[in-house]
Amino acid sequence: MFIELETGTHTLGFNRDGAPGRNATKTKIERYARFVLTPAASNAGETFYSHTFPDGWPAELLFVVPSTARRDAIAEYVASTWRPMSESVHFVIRALTLDEAPADLCRAAQLSAEAASPRIVTMGGAPTPEEVRAIYDIYNGAIAAIAALRQLAKSNPQLVANLTVPEYPVNHHLVKQFCLRLAGAGR
Repeated sequence: MFIELETGTHTLGFNRDGAPGRNATKTKIERYARFVLTPAASNAGETFYSHTFPDGWPAELLFVVPSTARRDAIAEYVASTWRPMSESVHFVIRALTLDEAPADLCRAAQLSAEAASPRIVTMGGAPTPEEVRAIYDIYNGAIAAIAALRQLAKSNPQLVANLTVPEYPVNHHLVKQFCLRLAGAGR
């Protein structure tokens, strides 16, 4: 399932009068359709989609949109105007509103309806001071271990000649700032 979250800030591009515009939604449909339905050059019986995702699951494009009017316009275009390039490949295009999508996706994932509720999504409220401390301790422990290994390698290059010295994670400063924000919010 490919999920496209639409904000509603561009034209759909479904006008039959050929009016110019960005046509972003129509263009997205056409691009996904080419990926899902076009035969791969290496094997005429295989599409680019089936080559990339050999699990055999049918492809689906889901637009999550802010309004029922936008949802209905996409559904009407797909039902009346859009035609797949190949009838032999199963490709579904749907649209749901932001309000409809959580329950529908939970059903598709065979999760209970409660899994879509904000209570579950927010993990039951703010983290406790103990949870914040645990996250911060894990972060500090990991960064301290990396720093110690890097210092050992710098001080004793012959000792660690055949070892790969770990780099700091690219986003470790962001994680540190997040931990500090969590700690501040818990006060």
